[in-house]
Amino acid sequence: MKIMYPPLVEQGFHFFSKQNPELTKADIYNFLVKNEVITPWGDPTNKALQTGWVEKFDEEQDLSFSQFLTIYPIFAKFKRSSFMNVDGFWEIKVELKEQLLRQIGQNFFDEDEEEQLQEYFSTRKNTD
Repeated sequence: MKIMYPPLVEQGFHFFSKQNPELTKADIYNFLVKNEVITPWGDPTNKALQTGWVEKFDEEQDLSFSQFLTIYPIFAKFKRSSFMNVDGFWEIKVELKEQLLRQIGQNFFDEDEEEQLQEYFSTRKNTD
C-alpha cells in the first residue's frame, strides 16, 4: 500500500533526503508536525506562515493567465493553447497533463518545478 503525503512533506523530503538519505517521508512528516510547521492534516500552521517557513500562494478564481503564471511559472514553458479557463480556473489539457505526469515520474523537472506541479495537481479534482 502506497501512503500519500501532503505536498509540504514531499517538499521537505526532497530537500532533507539529499542531506540524509536515510530519512523517510514518515520522519519528515513527524518532524514537521512536532515542530508546528504543518498540522496533522498537512496544512501549514499559522506559526509557519507568520515566520516565513512556508509561503502560501492561493490560486483564486478569475485570475488572468499572467497571474496564473506568477503562481505556477513552470507553465510558462508551454504553449498558451495547452490551457483553458474552466469556471474561472486555468486547467491544462489532457495531453499536457499526461506528459507532465510521465515526466514527473522520470525526474525530468528540477526541485522548484516539481514542487509547483505537485501543488497544481494537489488543487485539482481527479476527474479521470
